[in-house]
This record gives sequence, C-alpha cells and structure tokens, in this order.
Amino acid sequence: MPKIVASITDMLDNWEGKRAGREEFEMDVHKEIQNLSADIVSRTIFGSSFEEGKRIFELQEKQMHLASLYSSHVPIPGFRLNTKKQTKILINHEMVSND
Repeated sequence: MPKIVASITDMLDNWEGKRAGREEFEMDVHKEIQNLSADIVSRTIFGSSFEEGKRIFELQEKQMHLASLYSSHVPIPGFRLNTKKQTKILINHEMVSND
C-alpha cells in the first residue's frame, strides 16, 4: 500500500504544480490516470517509479498499437464463421463447388 499511496501523492503534487494557484485549469485526466497506473505497476513490480521505466512503457504502448494494426491480417481458422447462417452458406457453397 505505501507504494500506491506514494504514486498517488506524487500525482497530486504534480497536479498542484500544474494548477499554479488557479481556481480552474484543464488537463488530460486520461493520460494522468494512465501514467498513475503505470507508476503503480512500476513501483510494485519493478521497484522503480514510472519516470525511471518510462521507456519500457513507451515501447509496450508502441507494441500494443502495432499488434492491433496487424491483428486483422492474421488468419485464424474459423474466425470468420461467427454465425450458424454463415457456416451453412459456406458449407452449401463448398457442396456446389465440389459437384
């Protein structure tokens, strides 16, 4: 728990710095929460902060993006047969082709 608390405390301190005394300000909360999650994982698994392991997370994010781009190009047997109707159509087509 202390590592999680440390990560959250660092994030809140960072937000205070960005706020700079203003009552209202805008920021990308999605990215902040993503960084917080990465920081918690880094501290609990690797024993270092997100900033120290940032390059690893950037490479992992790039890898996930590339995998998502090419996932539709990997042939998986039966994947396109997702309904009984499509299966019946394909079977009927093969029967007609074989005759």
